[in-house]
Amino acid sequence: MKTVPTERSKPTAGMGIIVILAVIVVVGLLAGALVTIVSTHQTALSVPDQSVKAFYLAEGGLEVGKKYVSVMWDAKTDPSWAGSTDGYYFLYMGEPLGEGTFDLGVHWGIGTEEGFASFVSYGHVD
Repeated sequence: MKTVPTERSKPTAGMGIIVILAVIVVVGLLAGALVTIVSTHQTALSVPDQSVKAFYLAEGGLEVGKKYVSVMWDAKTDPSWAGSTDGYYFLYMGEPLGEGTFDLGVHWGIGTEEGFASFVSYGHVD
């Protein structure tokens, strides 16, 4: 006697959808992890870049100070009109330059035999 196969649902029917959904979830998690790693890495790399910019802003402030002193030294002018902090007269505060600002202070040595001026300059990146 012949047996006629009956129509039963196959145990693997629908497994394809579950596998596809699992693959999509795994790829989504990997993409999210990659985005997080890249953004963290980019943030970590921008910190030294900001420091270099601040350094160059401060250096630019020193160049401004050298020009100021050469003019004022010839005129024998004391910068006492500027506010003094720890012996430094801050001639420029928040002066815009490039992508930021700088502060420049000078310690004036008029009246001394050596005749000197020392500077302090701070760069601030916007």
